[in-house]
Amino acid sequence: WYMYLKYNVDISNMWNASVYETSFPYMVLTNAGWNKDVYSNGTAGFGYTGSGEFPGFPESVKVTSGYDPTAMEGGSDDHGDDGGDTPDDGADTDGDGLTDTFEETIGSDPELVDTDGDGLSDYQEVYLTLTDPTVKDTDGDGVLDPNEDIDEDGLGNLDELTGGTDPGNPDTDRDDLNDYDEIHVYGCDPLNYDSDGDGLCDGDDVLLGFSPTMSDTDLNGILDSAEKVYQTTENDFAFEDAHGLTSVSVSLNVSGNIDKEIEITNVYEFDSQSREVVGLIGAPIEITCDAPFETATISFSYDESALGDTSEENLSLMWYDEENNWYQILDQDCVVDPVNNTVSYTTTHFSEYNLVDRLLWFNTWNEDIDYPEEEQTELTYHPTRYIVIEDVSSFQSTEDTELIEEIKNTLSDCAYRFKLSKEGRVLMQNGLGKTWDLTGMFDNATREYFTSDGYTITPGDEADHLWSPTYRRPNLTSILSSIVYGYDTYPEYYSTEGLVIFYISNQSSGAGEEILQACAERGIKIYTIDIRNDEEDSILKNISDITNGNHYCGEITHDPVLLVNSLVYVMNGFTSYGSDRDKDGLLDKYEIYGVKTIAGIVFKTDPDKKDTDDDKLSDYDELGMVYDLNLYIGFGVFKNCRFVIPRSDPNNPDTDGDGITDDVDAYPYRKEIEEVLISNIYSFEFLEIGDFDSGDQRWWMEDEEFKMLKAKNSFHYFNTLIDYRTRYGACGLIAMTDLELYLAQQNGYQSSPVQDIPLYGSDGKISVSDYMAYANCNRDNVYHLNGGLIDYNLGVNVVWLVLGLTDYLAYNGAEYIYVKWAGCSNADQIIYEVKRMINQNYPVVCSYHSRSDEPLFYYSTAYDAMNLTDYNKELMATSHYFTIIGYVRYYDDDGRVKYLLKTASNGGIYYVNFDAYSRNVNITNNILEYEFK
Repeated sequence: WYMYLKYNVDISNMWNASVYETSFPYMVLTNAGWNKDVYSNGTAGFGYTGSGEFPGFPESVKVTSGYDPTAMEGGSDDHGDDGGDTPDDGADTDGDGLTDTFEETIGSDPELVDTDGDGLSDYQEVYLTLTDPTVKDTDGDGVLDPNEDIDEDGLGNLDELTGGTDPGNPDTDRDDLNDYDEIHVYGCDPLNYDSDGDGLCDGDDVLLGFSPTMSDTDLNGILDSAEKVYQTTENDFAFEDAHGLTSVSVSLNVSGNIDKEIEITNVYEFDSQSREVVGLIGAPIEITCDAPFETATISFSYDESALGDTSEENLSLMWYDEENNWYQILDQDCVVDPVNNTVSYTTTHFSEYNLVDRLLWFNTWNEDIDYPEEEQTELTYHPTRYIVIEDVSSFQSTEDTELIEEIKNTLSDCAYRFKLSKEGRVLMQNGLGKTWDLTGMFDNATREYFTSDGYTITPGDEADHLWSPTYRRPNLTSILSSIVYGYDTYPEYYSTEGLVIFYISNQSSGAGEEILQACAERGIKIYTIDIRNDEEDSILKNISDITNGNHYCGEITHDPVLLVNSLVYVMNGFTSYGSDRDKDGLLDKYEIYGVKTIAGIVFKTDPDKKDTDDDKLSDYDELGMVYDLNLYIGFGVFKNCRFVIPRSDPNNPDTDGDGITDDVDAYPYRKEIEEVLISNIYSFEFLEIGDFDSGDQRWWMEDEEFKMLKAKNSFHYFNTLIDYRTRYGACGLIAMTDLELYLAQQNGYQSSPVQDIPLYGSDGKISVSDYMAYANCNRDNVYHLNGGLIDYNLGVNVVWLVLGLTDYLAYNGAEYIYVKWAGCSNADQIIYEVKRMINQNYPVVCSYHSRSDEPLFYYSTAYDAMNLTDYNKELMATSHYFTIIGYVRYYDDDGRVKYLLKTASNGGIYYVNFDAYSRNVNITNNILEYEFK
């Protein structure tokens, strides 16, 4: 169809249609390949983006089948302004969906809907069955084209087109049941994902033993989707870097398809702590399940040749107990099968599991680090007075209130032992209501506020009573000023005893720099305790840093005994086991001789430097408290283990290597994102063509002959030149040209079957003109009408991609050549093949062809692609070839592993969300698989 509009608008991008001709104030639009047939009572939709003020609906609209250059003047039999001598390039005499010009070019009859009389229209053969419309048996195998089964689902091409199924997709409705089986075996609807409406797709019904045409197969009143079935799922790690682990399986009773409920993920590259576990065999494996279950059997399969010195009898599974921060060895409950090379365990929950050498793990924890005896000194406590400032919200939780009381009670209980003398407590209550702000003279009377009941300050006449419904920030500066004043007024009172302030907060309240410096000058240290946040609060930490105190957050604040011990030990510059020269809270002996992490490795740090790796986190911040707990270490043995639960590696400013330094990384031991790219020998991301990152078919729009034709507003004449139309639409040709030139650079290829490889400079760059000449030669000799088929929408027919690349590789002396168009409807299999090829340094040619008018979006950053924000509005397309040059693996908000495709297209580098791409997967939407030596 052609749509003629009187419409003065500047269109920057269009999808599901294209601008055929412009002649102010008129424009002509034409269909995309997949929406050119509009049946009775049917519709075709398209959209566009433009600049300037929206002009509203066009003044006049006319639609014709076949191009009519006089349509806006009322129509005419005279095609063109040259007396009818020039044929109408857009005319479709037989109405089969192919223009006369195109049919003449490919050899079909423009006056016959079905040139070869085989029952398939010329359009269907070109675009849907990928056969030759001029012969009845395209491949000469004795099977006529209508009976060929290109998607190998058991249905011939004609049967599929008659029944409404897709001849290029064995599973039209993507219910994991092929079209033939749905029709002839199970009697369900090949166009309905869930024929019986029970919540299970037809394929899952069959897989689980249910009927796809009955929602309650056994008539027990329970929908099939809720019935539990014993199932097994397995993840094969043969092509992943799993370090000797070959596969992991999970078996259990569960409702639904187990493959859709359970994910088994190799997190070796993501979890830098677990991959350091002492005795690890293979890789850490994370198992998640979205459905309820009672018990499940996990089985790890291993490569015996990868065990090294590990005896099979010492193999065991362990799981990471996140709640208790410990790797629990399961050696008493595992079953080792050395015949089948498996280790199995029955569990009631899923987590991260590791296959380990239990003897190495046991020896690591059974042998203590030998700390020198001279450092086992008795702690000498210095008499210290303390004040508790409690900065809380009137809306705080019961848990917060109870925790604060427990911390204060622990301080009080330990005061005598630690030689602490209570001065009292200041309550700073936030929120609506009364707020006491201690001001005035810090004299004996005021000091009595701290000692009147030995615990709580009770404001008297000399204290200001503040009442304001909007006053939500207590004045910590004023309180500290009162304390400093009292300190200066009664120096004899504090001359022999220091003063410390324990500032407990569940929010971010600060104080002025001047008063904090005044505290520091007087030796008044402030220890800030953030009970709410797991990460450091910069405002609170600033208070402790300036006053030479210490900041506490995270888990230690929820263990008052450990917290108070740490507070007092650090206050005195010691712990119960030795000195702390750099006052970072970590004992010298642990810094010098090392301390074990929960993974069993030993960290050593600089005892004279608070921040060994200069990442703005102290060594104590990164390692935390040293625990001494009785734990199970294997072989039936429980033992006191001394260890740390590290936040990050104190010797590495970027623990997980994700480019985010530990001080700002929310998960320093886990990569949030991993990008794997092909490797160009010239250090390019892909190809450098002039100043561009890949080829771009739009370059042909800039040559002089095209500009001349365009200046005449003569798309009618322009489209008679097959060269130019090919140049305009051949994104597949561009993708293949890019691929060939990349392989040439990496492998030293000198030529293709029809031409020499373009010269590139010492910097590896190819000029745009040389690139275009190479692409032109490919178009005319390899991917053109005599040797293949140019598809105006996809650029190149997939059949000729396979043949062209095979010839190219063979011509350049490659061996063991394997080239195939994937034609797979399984998204997991496609991403598997993409990863395999990228890991072998093979770019992947990929096509996208929407069956639902859903455009594919291209994003400039991985962040945008993950969050589906800010896509490139010029590149969104419903039909396109592009080249995959890498993939990104990341976790979504639910902890599931997802992928992005890093692509080269239209002269640039962009990201594609794989989930969005895979929604349209079929034989057309797929990848070019290949391998060679």
